[in-house]
Amino acid sequence: MKKILLLLLSVALSWNASAQLSKRSYSWDWSIGHPVGALSDFIDATSVRGFSFTYQAPLTDNQSIGIELGWNVFYQEFDYVSYTDGTATISGAQYRYLNSYPVVLAWQYHFQPEENFDFFAGLGTGLIRHIQEVDMGLFALPLDAWQFVIRPEAGVIWNYSDYSALKLGVRYYGSFSDNDLPSRSFVTTNIGLVFTTF
Repeated sequence: MKKILLLLLSVALSWNASAQLSKRSYSWDWSIGHPVGALSDFIDATSVRGFSFTYQAPLTDNQSIGIELGWNVFYQEFDYVSYTDGTATISGAQYRYLNSYPVVLAWQYHFQPEENFDFFAGLGTGLIRHIQEVDMGLFALPLDAWQFVIRPEAGVIWNYSDYSALKLGVRYYGSFSDNDLPSRSFVTTNIGLVFTTF
């Protein structure tokens, strides 16, 4: 897994050598997470505890490639439920947590890069680390798993100055289940600041 993460990082950071445009961008996004699929069966509460950092280097006049690092925290409290892990079932008040850390190689297509409002769409792929825990009284059931993730996105960037912009977008993190953990997919609404350099 570490080799794959290092490969994604080195490809994203070294791509600027062949870029046709001179602007690179860095963005910090606040992410509001909405569980979907199997994750919504485990935790169905929307989370406002998330952020991401994205670096993008230009490929062509309308395309860029980069890397995204993020962190989303999901939490929900249940008054009285039963939870089964293997052959053991525990009942009582539960506190469920999920920390998700995506590491994604991300491609974007910009429809109007020179305009004040630049609409974009993109696709990313990489790995996502899920740290899940269920707490019930004195008992804690932790799980730690890496899963493959596909991450499409769409949004708009408001270029209000030459070196900074505001961004509004939506991303879907579709992770694939493995032997340790079911799929933990979610959608984020992202509000961010974008900074560009030459």
